[in-house]
Amino acid sequence: MDISGQTLQMEYSERKKLVLDSIEFPLLKPRDIPAGLVSIPVKVQDHLRGVEQLTAITAALVGMTETKKTNKVEGNLDCFQPRSG
Repeated sequence: MDISGQTLQMEYSERKKLVLDSIEFPLLKPRDIPAGLVSIPVKVQDHLRGVEQLTAITAALVGMTETKKTNKVEGNLDCFQPRSG
Protein backbone atom coordinates (compact mmCIF):
# COMPACT_ATOMS: atom_id res chain seq x y z
CA MET A 1 0.00 0.00 0.00
CA ASP A 2 1.08 3.56 -0.56
CA ILE A 3 0.84 6.44 1.89
CA SER A 4 -2.79 7.15 0.91
CA GLY A 5 -3.82 3.55 1.61
CA GLN A 6 -4.15 2.57 -2.06
CA THR A 7 -2.85 -0.83 -3.14
CA LEU A 8 0.17 -0.65 -5.40
CA GLN A 9 -0.46 -2.35 -8.74
CA MET A 10 3.16 -2.68 -9.89
CA GLU A 11 4.28 -6.26 -10.46
CA TYR A 12 7.52 -7.45 -8.85
CA SER A 13 9.09 -8.04 -12.27
CA GLU A 14 8.35 -4.41 -13.30
CA ARG A 15 10.27 -2.88 -10.39
CA LYS A 16 13.68 -1.31 -11.01
CA LYS A 17 16.68 -1.90 -8.79
CA LEU A 18 18.02 1.03 -6.82
CA VAL A 19 21.57 2.02 -7.79
CA LEU A 20 23.54 4.46 -5.64
CA ASP A 21 27.21 5.26 -6.35
CA SER A 22 27.42 2.25 -8.68
CA ILE A 23 26.13 -0.08 -5.95
CA GLU A 24 23.07 -2.07 -7.02
CA PHE A 25 20.65 -2.93 -4.22
CA PRO A 26 18.50 -6.08 -4.51
CA LEU A 27 14.73 -6.08 -4.84
CA LEU A 28 12.98 -7.44 -1.77
CA LYS A 29 9.54 -8.95 -1.53
CA PRO A 30 7.64 -7.97 1.64
CA ARG A 31 7.43 -11.61 2.72
CA ASP A 32 11.26 -11.81 2.61
CA ILE A 33 11.65 -9.10 5.29
CA PRO A 34 11.89 -10.57 8.79
CA ALA A 35 9.51 -9.41 11.48
CA GLY A 36 10.79 -6.47 13.49
CA LEU A 37 10.07 -8.12 16.82
CA VAL A 38 12.20 -9.92 19.37
CA SER A 39 11.11 -11.47 22.65
CA ILE A 40 13.54 -12.86 25.23
CA PRO A 41 12.43 -14.96 28.21
CA VAL A 42 13.58 -13.56 31.57
CA LYS A 43 13.45 -15.02 35.08
CA VAL A 44 13.19 -12.36 37.82
CA GLN A 45 14.26 -13.57 41.26
CA ASP A 46 13.43 -11.65 44.45
CA HIS A 47 15.81 -13.26 46.94
CA LEU A 48 14.55 -11.16 49.84
CA ARG A 49 11.00 -12.51 49.51
CA GLY A 50 11.91 -15.84 47.93
CA VAL A 51 9.75 -15.14 44.85
CA GLU A 52 10.54 -16.09 41.28
CA GLN A 53 8.64 -14.62 38.31
CA LEU A 54 8.88 -15.72 34.67
CA THR A 55 8.42 -12.85 32.22
CA ALA A 56 9.79 -11.59 28.89
CA ILE A 57 11.53 -8.57 27.43
CA THR A 58 10.04 -7.53 24.10
CA ALA A 59 11.52 -5.08 21.61
CA ALA A 60 10.05 -4.14 18.24
CA LEU A 61 10.16 -1.77 15.34
CA VAL A 62 6.52 -0.83 14.92
CA GLY A 63 6.70 1.09 11.67
CA MET A 64 8.27 3.73 9.51
CA THR A 65 7.41 7.25 8.45
CA GLU A 66 8.08 8.54 4.94
CA THR A 67 9.51 12.04 4.83
CA LYS A 68 11.35 14.34 2.47
CA LYS A 69 15.11 14.30 2.78
CA THR A 70 15.24 18.02 2.17
CA ASN A 71 12.86 20.86 2.89
CA LYS A 72 11.87 21.17 -0.77
CA VAL A 73 8.25 22.15 -1.31
CA GLU A 74 7.90 19.89 -4.34
CA GLY A 75 9.09 16.39 -4.88
CA ASN A 76 8.48 12.88 -3.72
CA LEU A 77 8.90 11.47 -0.27
CA ASP A 78 12.40 10.03 -0.36
CA CYS A 79 13.44 9.15 3.18
CA PHE A 80 12.24 6.66 5.81
CA GLN A 81 12.52 7.09 9.57
CA PRO A 82 11.89 4.24 12.00
CA ARG A 83 9.03 4.80 14.44
CA SER A 84 8.87 2.90 17.68
CA GLY A 85 6.30 2.88 20.37
